[in-house]
Amino acid sequence: TLKSGGMGVYSWISWGGSYVPSMPSLSWPSWFSSTPVPDAKPVLDLSDLPVESLIKELRRRIDCVNAPEARIVLLGPPGSGKGTQAPKIKRDQCICHLATGDILRKAVEAKTPLGVKAKEAMLRGALVSDELVVGIISDALKAPECRNGFVLDGFPRTIAQAEMLDEMLRRKG
Repeated sequence: TLKSGGMGVYSWISWGGSYVPSMPSLSWPSWFSSTPVPDAKPVLDLSDLPVESLIKELRRRIDCVNAPEARIVLLGPPGSGKGTQAPKIKRDQCICHLATGDILRKAVEAKTPLGVKAKEAMLRGALVSDELVVGIISDALKAPECRNGFVLDGFPRTIAQAEMLDEMLRRKG
C-alpha cells in the first residue's frame, strides 16, 4: 500500500500491524501501483498467518516458476464437479482457471472492446457468439497467471467452439 510522504511517494509494508517504509527507489513488480493513496491501510496483514503456511505458499510459488505448461479442458454436465476441481488443478499445476461466465462478466465490467460487444448481444437477449467468447478467452490468456497454461471450466461446449479454440491456440503457439 502506498502513502504520500513529505519527499514524494513511499511504499508502506504492514507486518504485525506496524508500517515499515521502504525506499522509493526500489523496483516493484508491474502490478504494484505508484499512485499515492491517502490514509493507506495494509492490503494484507500476514501477522496472523502461521509462518509454516507462508513458507509453504512461497515454496509453491517458487516451484511454479519452472512448472511445465499445461492446457486442460474440463467437460461435463452441470453439477459434475468442474467448478470444484478447477481451482485444485489451478493450484497444483500453477495455471490460471478460466470459467467462461466469469471471464465474460469481467470483460463486460471492464468495458473491453469484446466485452462491449458481448454486452450488446446480452441486452438484445441473444447468445454471445462463439467468436466473441473465443476472443475474450484469448484476451484472458494474456494475463501473467496464464503464462504456464490454463484450465478451461465448461468450454468448449460444441465441436464448433472446440475447433475455434484449437485454431486460436494454434495461432498463439
